[in-house]
Amino acid sequence: MADATLKDRPYFEEAYYYKGLALMAQGDASAALENFERAVKFNPLFQPANEAILQFGD
Repeated sequence: MADATLKDRPYFEEAYYYKGLALMAQGDASAALENFERAVKFNPLFQPANEAILQFGD
């Protein structure tokens, strides 16, 4: 679902966030972090993605 949304709206930060959550659930932390960072790139004030990034530490 997130991939389909991103195809039509590549600047939709929520889709990157939800894709990141799905990737975390699949055990792909690296790809999840990448998607959380993309979400913040498009909307630096998008708090859920910022909080998800903080879970990775430094």
